[in-house]
Amino acid sequence: MMAAAISLGLVIYSCESGDNEKPVISNFEPLEGDTLIIGKNVHLECTLTDNEKLASYKIDIHNNFDNHEHKSANTKSDEHSIAFSFSKEWTDIAGQKEANVHHDEISIPMVDDKGRTISGGKYHFVIYCLDAAGNQAVASRNVIIAEIK
Repeated sequence: MMAAAISLGLVIYSCESGDNEKPVISNFEPLEGDTLIIGKNVHLECTLTDNEKLASYKIDIHNNFDNHEHKSANTKSDEHSIAFSFSKEWTDIAGQKEANVHHDEISIPMVDDKGRTISGGKYHFVIYCLDAAGNQAVASRNVIIAEIK
């Protein structure tokens, strides 16, 4: 009787654990160390997959002027310049098991809405992928944002 209960528990656990697989982010561009140009659009490409259903993905771009590892978020700016930041979530992949994401809609402006120039330097480009079960995968790249010289 005890062995049957343990076996049943293992079967239930193994079925439930299959639902808890994180989504997978692959073929992610920009690549590590790529340079993104101020005043230009950023090329984003990746493949998102899940064993059940995808829900959404989010792109977050923020400065890494202080060489942080997502423990702090200090920015380097003054009255004439500002660090670039971008954060947006897309849900157009909801319900799919695999999505090939490809777009160029992220734009790095030369100036912000207050007329301050965008500061070049070290940045993090992070993609978060969420599946329908609430599991999240994260992939990040260290990139450089720079002016065309």
